[in-house]
Amino acid sequence: MPDLVTIEQFANNIDADLLKMRLERAGIPVVLANQHIRNARGGLGGFAFYIWVQVPEEDAARARLIAAERPADLDEAEEQELAARAEAADDCPACGSDDTRFEEATAAPQGGFTPASVIGVCGACGHRWHLG
Repeated sequence: MPDLVTIEQFANNIDADLLKMRLERAGIPVVLANQHIRNARGGLGGFAFYIWVQVPEEDAARARLIAAERPADLDEAEEQELAARAEAADDCPACGSDDTRFEEATAAPQGGFTPASVIGVCGACGHRWHLG
């Protein structure tokens, strides 16, 4: 995987997802770092919990130009896509249920989750997953 560069940071999912959609439409792969941690902690502020928009280093200059442009109003398809992403962000990756909760994980003897990490727990199927 190429080295990633943070080109922007946001205090909310909507702005981060909007920029992600614009960058992906331009063919730039995007990672939203800290998104699930921020959601799990109730959207609490603080630099460590901002959502970082990260792109491969070789795409960073073009991505910054796109980020600097002010987008026109979303068309209906873009609004639907954004709504679907927001809806699915907290769903269980195993069964798709929205009966999920988030909790701070403790270190596991088998080298599982590290202290201060966040895990999702599905109330429907019991699946547990690491967020990050």
